[in-house]
Amino acid sequence: MKILKLNEAHVPHILPLANFVFENSIRQGQQPNIQRVIGYFREYAREDAIREQMANGSLHMWGIKNGNYYVAVSAMNSQGHITMLYVHPQFVRRKYGKKLLREMRVYAANELGLNNVTVNVMPVWSASFFAVNGFRSCPQNEGMRNEFVSMTAPSIYEVRYKTKKISNKLFVGISVGCPILITLITIAYTLYYLNV
Repeated sequence: MKILKLNEAHVPHILPLANFVFENSIRQGQQPNIQRVIGYFREYAREDAIREQMANGSLHMWGIKNGNYYVAVSAMNSQGHITMLYVHPQFVRRKYGKKLLREMRVYAANELGLNNVTVNVMPVWSASFFAVNGFRSCPQNEGMRNEFVSMTAPSIYEVRYKTKKISNKLFVGISVGCPILITLITIAYTLYYLNV
């Protein structure tokens, strides 16, 4: 399992997953004002709007693939507000959601310089997932109190090293050159002490 950082070209492939998981989960629980909540999501998750936000750098997205298909997706804006975290029902309990959540918290600290991340949890019954993963409730808009749960968590600073590729020529040079160099030093050392 590898978490992929997404760009605008991925939007047509990940939005159907986000729509499917959101509507599937929202209809299964006891979500207040269900039609209004679905309306909010549909307005937010328009392909043109998501593409534009990604293009101007105000939205960051990640995904996890199984074969050729995305099975999990997440998004966070540049202020550290998580706007999406969806895992296909057939792939739950594989810790994909937890890993994407951690990836966003690390990105918030390392790349955006933020101390906290926030989320408005919809459906409300999924707030327990965020609580288990270090989020706590925070004050929210009075008029929306039943439609989502506002939560926050500290971002996670993590040192990450980028792997560098070594060219084949350099690898062969080091692999062959080091033993030759050690052999020459050994011979020189031996000759020096034999002549002393």
